[in-house]
Amino acid sequence: MKGIVEMKDRGSRLFEIAKNWLESDRNVVLSAEPTIDEITEHTSKMFKQYWKTGYDYSEVKIQRFVGIPDKSYMIDFMPYRYLAIMTYMNEVVNMFSRNSEFIIPDYLEDEVYLWEQKGGLCIGASVLGYCLLNEFGLRKERRMRLIQGFYRYKRKEMPFYYNFLPEIQTGLHAWLMIDGAILDFTIKTTQSCTFDFPKTGLPFLCGEAPDRIKLYGFEEGKETVRQYAREMAQEVGMTYYDWIGRHKKDAWEIMNQALGKGRDNV
Repeated sequence: MKGIVEMKDRGSRLFEIAKNWLESDRNVVLSAEPTIDEITEHTSKMFKQYWKTGYDYSEVKIQRFVGIPDKSYMIDFMPYRYLAIMTYMNEVVNMFSRNSEFIIPDYLEDEVYLWEQKGGLCIGASVLGYCLLNEFGLRKERRMRLIQGFYRYKRKEMPFYYNFLPEIQTGLHAWLMIDGAILDFTIKTTQSCTFDFPKTGLPFLCGEAPDRIKLYGFEEGKETVRQYAREMAQEVGMTYYDWIGRHKKDAWEIMNQALGKGRDNV
């Protein structure tokens, strides 16, 4: 019975997320085939009005981020810390797209719901991932950048009843760059219905972007990330250190659950 109640509650939250987004003035309709310049102008306005920026995007040239083939995410000397973060972030970004096999704290679902309501799952996940990588000692801040911009790609061939979807998919987006490589926690979750991602065995986009996806954006430094993180902590009534401490603790807890399930299946 509890599972049915949880599914109904999650379904109502998904409805509210969609309803709030459609009714928001952030849901601006561009021309049928917008140019890169038009999308860039729209992106600059949206981030300036609704999110946090360290400078005026309209005064600089947007960059295209391709990434590099990279295996540095697999930290040989701290594998469990890496796996704890990746397992935890996988649960965070898939909170409302599938039922978890782990015991998820109620507060985490509430927090991710706040990000989703504002249309900012990619920002929330990127900021949390950045903070966890730094706090776990896997990456120093000088080696990481938050990128805010947009994605653009031609959707895959789909049944005729999906023809209402634009052939060129474009949307505001955020991700991380680490030593020249992409670490995108959310694009595989949010765009997998319209794009066939290469099968890498990883839940996230790591290293370089697929050939048919173009990522454009503006680099943000640690101050913008810290502003986001403090705001995210305040939204749930916590200081930054208490907030990130709780996420670290729960990342280890979910990692331990995953290891326990692995032992049970042996």
